[in-house]
Amino acid sequence: MPDIFISYSHKDTEFVKQLREELNKTEHRDIWVDWEDIPISHPNWWTSIKEGVDSSHSVVLAISPNWMTSLVCNLELKYAIEQNKRIIPLIYKPHELSESQILAELETTEQNAETLERYGKLDIPAMVNENTRQINHINWLLHEDDIQQTAEHLAEIVKTNLNYVQLHTRYLMRAQEWSGSKDELLFGEQIDEAETWLKEGEKYVAQQDEDNVKIVNPAPLNIHRSFIKASREAQIRRKRIGQSAGVVVIALVVGLLIGVVMVLNISGQVNTLNDELTSVEQQIVERNAELNEQFIDIAPTITDIEIARAYCVVGILTDVVERDSVIEICTHMVELAPAIEQAFYRDFRGIAYAQAGLLNEAWRDFDAAQTHYQINTVNCDEILQLRDNWISDLRNEVNPFVADGELVMSTAIQDWLNEPSIIGNSCN
Repeated sequence: MPDIFISYSHKDTEFVKQLREELNKTEHRDIWVDWEDIPISHPNWWTSIKEGVDSSHSVVLAISPNWMTSLVCNLELKYAIEQNKRIIPLIYKPHELSESQILAELETTEQNAETLERYGKLDIPAMVNENTRQINHINWLLHEDDIQQTAEHLAEIVKTNLNYVQLHTRYLMRAQEWSGSKDELLFGEQIDEAETWLKEGEKYVAQQDEDNVKIVNPAPLNIHRSFIKASREAQIRRKRIGQSAGVVVIALVVGLLIGVVMVLNISGQVNTLNDELTSVEQQIVERNAELNEQFIDIAPTITDIEIARAYCVVGILTDVVERDSVIEICTHMVELAPAIEQAFYRDFRGIAYAQAGLLNEAWRDFDAAQTHYQINTVNCDEILQLRDNWISDLRNEVNPFVADGELVMSTAIQDWLNEPSIIGNSCN
């Protein structure tokens, strides 16, 4: 996500290029700038502008007489205010235009007329007054002919309380993608972190006053609140479903573990595993929290890779065990594997990553497993195609392992359970 969106008049392009260059020298900032001057007639003109504002952590206004009389610049500011973005007014060139002169320019110039026609009905005087009111309480940064000093001051402002501002952007983008779809909700510790962020944001709202402030800490939007609330409610529903479905899942896991033992021909362990699984089944029904603790304590001590794989699968197939714990045991399994076989075991960990919402880590594990299947196995066309689909989805930020907010009932999990690779290391 860009650190900064620069709102500027294209008549001031040279200054903005210099500013961007200086910012990149010291901070290597990712900066969203419309260098190409997106034509107003372009069908995605306003959508592109809004996406730039939404995805950026701070909106810098390169204010000049040209900026003041640009309808596009005023619309960018209006939208940034609506999205509660951090706004940093930077005076590039002071102006002495009266309000009537500004309004006359906004309403009469040819480019502004085209913008207005494309944007739709707009009360320009009301917009300008509201924009001015919204940013008057912020201390404005003044450029005094030293572009390096201006860039340094701007970089310091951008870094202030940066983690909070970055989360504001991240949750806004996630909430916009969500729009009621359970597949895009937060999971596990992500919800705890989001609720902590929201409390901090509500604190800023409560402390906000009309006096001049140096930095704007952007307040949460209602879409933030709705998204985080929906994530928590879905988590509670999953917990309840996991409790009621625990016995069914354990029955499946019992068969899986016995199959692992039979494949490896580990004599004398079947009865022991059956006894252990009977105990685990009872604990899942009676005390889910205790099961999670036991899983965390026991799983990392396993030294047999196939038993570790069985525990990894147990975690994947039950919603009782926390996702972080599942990732931990699956990573332990990968580390136990010989180097030449680690890619195969990363296939399992990829599912755990996807269930936790770590999409980049997931597709990288599947990509490694894909290569393993291509080199070391035959008759794997269906598995290879499935991995191709997963990797494509994950790289496009679509999670095939979460269906309607559920972890263990998704189509991808069902497809995976039907594969021979869940027990053996071959497609033959």
